[in-house]
Amino acid sequence: MNNEIDFDLKELINKPKLILFMDQLNGISPGVLGLLDKDGIAIYNSSFNDKSQIVYQQPIVIDSMEVGTLVGYPSNGVIKEKFLEFMKNSVEMLEDRIKLEMESDSLALEVINNYQEMNLFYELSETLSSVLDVKTICDVVLKRAVEIIGVNRAYIMLLDKNKEQLTISASTNKDKSLKGLQIKLENSVYECVIKNGVSIVVDDMEKCPELKGKIKTDQVITSIPFICAPIKAEDDIFGLIIMLEKSSGKPFTSVDTKLLCSIALQAGMSLGNARLYDELNNSFLNTVEALAAAVEAKDPHMHGHCRRVAEYAENIGQELGLPAKELMDIRLAGILHDVGKIGISESILKKSTGLSQEDMEEVKIHPIIGADIIEHVESMKNVAEWIRHHHERYDGSGYPDGLAGEDISIHSRILSVADAYDNLTTARTYHSKYPYDIPLVKLQISSGSKFDPEIVNIFLNMLREGAYREYLKKHQDLNLPPDTKLSRVAYYRIDSEIKNILTQEASGYELSESEQNKLQELRELILR
Repeated sequence: MNNEIDFDLKELINKPKLILFMDQLNGISPGVLGLLDKDGIAIYNSSFNDKSQIVYQQPIVIDSMEVGTLVGYPSNGVIKEKFLEFMKNSVEMLEDRIKLEMESDSLALEVINNYQEMNLFYELSETLSSVLDVKTICDVVLKRAVEIIGVNRAYIMLLDKNKEQLTISASTNKDKSLKGLQIKLENSVYECVIKNGVSIVVDDMEKCPELKGKIKTDQVITSIPFICAPIKAEDDIFGLIIMLEKSSGKPFTSVDTKLLCSIALQAGMSLGNARLYDELNNSFLNTVEALAAAVEAKDPHMHGHCRRVAEYAENIGQELGLPAKELMDIRLAGILHDVGKIGISESILKKSTGLSQEDMEEVKIHPIIGADIIEHVESMKNVAEWIRHHHERYDGSGYPDGLAGEDISIHSRILSVADAYDNLTTARTYHSKYPYDIPLVKLQISSGSKFDPEIVNIFLNMLREGAYREYLKKHQDLNLPPDTKLSRVAYYRIDSEIKNILTQEASGYELSESEQNKLQELRELILR
């Protein structure tokens, strides 16, 4: 039993069993008994708050610590020695009963804690069973570990493929700014955990002189005590989970270490599954991309088109907050959106002149062919539907089914915008590559007719922000004076002015020579 007794005698004595025991003692006592807590306050038989009533007293000691006092006085005619002997025996019985009650409480608390921990582990296992995204796994595991062990600060660090550095993948809110921080493994406090695959607990630097220098140079662990466990599955180590600052202020215990190792083991199994899934998914994507490449080979101008459409579509989906599964599927749909062209004559696909009406009718069946090919894969029926409708138009004038508005799935509407943008920014048999800003204007003009206006707006904002980042990079690469760098507001203003001029031109307005010169100056100003 712990030397530090963490209980209140008043709480214990108010329990029915101990009150009944005191009643029984009083019933056979050759005098009157009472109990005082460690502060001298009567907690059984309040008459003993009057100190003059106390004739004899006997301390109650639990594990060398005085927790209260048994007090009393003999009845008339009772011999003093007989009463004192009864009090002494009563204290021994009372101490035994209090210890028994404490052990009962401790056991009950352990059962409750074990049940709660079991529930938390079950919930963690249930949650992780359906998660294959590394970031989500790390966030879920850390949140549960903090709840189970009770700490103020914690991290999960993942090991790179070369096992040379760790990257903070998840952290408590207090240190969320540290996410993404990379730490060299060599000569760090984590090195022995990774190499040996065992947990460490540091509660006193004097006991761990070999770690002093390593912790001093560490960028993350800034407080003692801490506990660190490897995240592993069989022989593979994925990283570490680190707990700091117990909420109770007490040191970490062997129970904490055991719990953290169990949590880390679950995390390791989940990350192992995620890695296996990624490997299988990458293998599948490579196969799919090979199929798309076979289609692109029919038209040299299409090289890389499907991959770019997939990336644009996935980025738009992320901005719209689509779930991870849908993001993966829309990437697949982007890669495979033109797979139906495998059934279209090469002479039509490579035609450098305008397509005849008959040619166009043949081209218009490629979404149907593509969907028919893909829907044979049971798990990709939704992808097949998105491919079938990626040439539908928001106003209902598209093909093959003439769907309009929200009758077209949001995934097909995303693909439509991504496909159109890449067609406009790539040299094709029927047009040259447009300058950067003209495709944006063409998309904007067609917003609400060909394309979903919300998706166009999201995509244009993404492109504008990406262009501004590219502008900053070019400005830095060209080593231009800092005072010539445009702010984001100024860049956006010039960008909008260019689009306004181009929109006028697209609507049939003939630009004057001065307007053309101004357009050229604005384009040069933002390093197009």
